[in-house]
Amino acid sequence: MPVSIHIHKRKRKIQKNLEPYPSKKQHIRILDKIIDVVSVAAPLTIVPQIYNIWIEKNVDGISLLTWTLFLIFAIPLFTYSWVHKDKKLMLMYFLFIIADALVVAGVVFLK
Repeated sequence: MPVSIHIHKRKRKIQKNLEPYPSKKQHIRILDKIIDVVSVAAPLTIVPQIYNIWIEKNVDGISLLTWTLFLIFAIPLFTYSWVHKDKKLMLMYFLFIIADALVVAGVVFLK
C-alpha cells in the first residue's frame, strides 16, 4: 500500500465491516449533519465568556489555569484533526483555540 494514504483510509480498505462515507444509512447521514452543526456551535458556547471579559471588562471568577489548559489541550487535538484531514474536527478545534486564546488573553490583560 502507498505510504501517502492516511492510516484511517488504509483501515477502511482493510476492514470490510466499516461504514462507507457518506453512509447509505439515513440515521448515520443525519448524525453527520448534526456533527456539521456541532463543530461550529460548540466553540460558540464560549462567546458569552468572551463578551464578559472583553466588553464588560469582568474577569471575576475566571480561572486562568483552567482556560490555559483548555487552550493547551486544544492544540494537539487540532493537530490530530489536521494530520487525519478531518475537516469537521479541524474547524471545531481551530475555533476552540481562537476562543480559548481570547479568554486567556483577556484574563491576562485585565487582571
